[in-house]
Amino acid sequence: MQRAKEFQSRAPELLNIAKEAAPGVFAELAGTPHPLGVVLRQECARFNSLVSIVRRSLADLQDAIQGLVVMSAELEATHAALLAGRVPKQWDDAAYPSLKSVASWFADLCERVAFMRRWLTTGAPACFWLGGVFFTQGFLTGLLQAHARRFALPIDTLRFETRVVTHEAAHAAAPDQGAHLSGFFLDGARWDKVRGVLMDPEPGVLVSSMPPMHFLPVDAPLEADDARYEVPVYRTLTRAGTLSTTGISSNFVVAGRLPCAASPQTCIQRGVAIVLATRD
Repeated sequence: MQRAKEFQSRAPELLNIAKEAAPGVFAELAGTPHPLGVVLRQECARFNSLVSIVRRSLADLQDAIQGLVVMSAELEATHAALLAGRVPKQWDDAAYPSLKSVASWFADLCERVAFMRRWLTTGAPACFWLGGVFFTQGFLTGLLQAHARRFALPIDTLRFETRVVTHEAAHAAAPDQGAHLSGFFLDGARWDKVRGVLMDPEPGVLVSSMPPMHFLPVDAPLEADDARYEVPVYRTLTRAGTLSTTGISSNFVVAGRLPCAASPQTCIQRGVAIVLATRD
């Protein structure tokens, strides 16, 4: 009961596009709605749906505990999950992939909604928190669409070129093309800020944070590079998901290329990858 009350008091308000949107946040590009504006609308709808489910289930659970309504099987399962520190199935089914306990999951949800609200009320940030996006693949597709429309290029010929940047540079100003993205964690390696390469992880450290990256759409074929590793980016540490209609795992986001101290083959053998969310 106490945890349900606590969560309900901290639950974020719904994102109100009509009242909160800053002027120009849904501007057009080449005579059509800007792809990132479309992404923002979709993200707001997804988060509003999830927050509504969370708030309604918490209110219903408190009423059921007080005997005001019948304790259904779903509410009983939600109660048991909260007591055990797990994310209730009702919430998990409506949310993005996550391995966090319920306390960390709820705090993460509040941070994600706050990020979306800042984007909605103040405009596109200089650096986007990729891990805070509900549908990450859709966001990256929006970046490619914006670049394709701006330069009149076919979107299916575009790919991302990635470059690590400092936190200061990433948040100082948005790049002219592409976007600065943050929220990355390295699994099986670490980033050497001095040398600017992937290195072996520190002893006993499996996952380490990584600086932001500039994702730049380019219209060029991918060429072999023995000095850079094509590192896959996943949403969670499990790296497992369901097979989507595109034939790619729903947990896989994108692949970037980063310079590495060892050979790319060594990184492949060690399973080096980037993830957007840790366990807790």
